[in-house]
Amino acid sequence: MFFEFLKKEYILNKRYLLNGMVGLIVITMLFLFIYLGLESVTSNFYSVNSNISLIISYISWVLSISAFQTVADSIIEESKEGTIQTLFFSRYSFEKLLLFKVLAASIFDIVFIYVIMMLCSLITHTVLSFNIIYTTIIFMISFLSYWGLGFILGGISLIFKKVDSISQVMTFVFMAVMLMPINNKWLFALPGVSGKYFLNVLLLKNYGALCMEDYIYLVIGNVIYFIIGIIFFRFTVRIAVKKGTIGQI
Repeated sequence: MFFEFLKKEYILNKRYLLNGMVGLIVITMLFLFIYLGLESVTSNFYSVNSNISLIISYISWVLSISAFQTVADSIIEESKEGTIQTLFFSRYSFEKLLLFKVLAASIFDIVFIYVIMMLCSLITHTVLSFNIIYTTIIFMISFLSYWGLGFILGGISLIFKKVDSISQVMTFVFMAVMLMPINNKWLFALPGVSGKYFLNVLLLKNYGALCMEDYIYLVIGNVIYFIIGIIFFRFTVRIAVKKGTIGQI
């Protein structure tokens, strides 16, 4: 089943290659404008560490909205098309089918993220040196919290339908979270913050800053968000079934 979704994602990405290229250009240009704006008002922004921190914050933001919208938009789209009811009666649970889909999509999202990272490094004239396997694992673990939030928004959409404004607000919420400095461990309770912290350590080569507690925050924190999202989604499904709103626009 997973490989079928992977093949589908490959076909879709190949078919809509122009759309993906335009998105890549827009995201890269947005980073360029942010970098030039900060450079014009901050005299010491030429430091390598500052550039790397900016790249990490920006990449974390792109990763967050990509993972969040993949889950939320999938649920909303299936609901609008009226196919979500059929999926609930398939041999696989709806959550499992959706997880197969987002896992397949995440592979292409990660490739997309790495391309953006390289373009950002060219813009800032900064050399990024990192372990690609370790970085990919951090990306995948960070996805869990965003998927959980996506399930929450998707569940809300089954009941209230019009949630576009919430999705737009979350884009700016993610930006605020990713741009804030991580100077307190309690910030790890926020989605994706622990992943950003590990990326900072990885790219800035500050391995001595890590302790066992940080690994626990990274794994457990993101898993908790994911579990909460699944539980909330199942709860809203039961409410939507009772109200008869599943599949309605």
